[in-house]
Amino acid sequence: MITEEKIEIFKRYDGDSDGWTLVRDAKEHQIMTDSDWADIEELRHRLWLQQHESVSEDFVAQTQKLITERVQNESAVEALRRLI
Repeated sequence: MITEEKIEIFKRYDGDSDGWTLVRDAKEHQIMTDSDWADIEELRHRLWLQQHESVSEDFVAQTQKLITERVQNESAVEALRRLI
């Protein structure tokens, strides 16, 4: 589940997964998994596409479904949207 805390970790590394893998501390490793990182990156990319490109209604609906399934609460959704 994507939380605000995980999004803050993602922001701390500017979305650089290599930097996160090499530099992260033990606490961050306990909080966030590689799968969490990939989920944030995928959703961030999908939201970016929605804002900057022409996407289908199905794409928008699928993105919303993924957000509902993967993001903890509305506050975390807003934090995710601010990454764009």
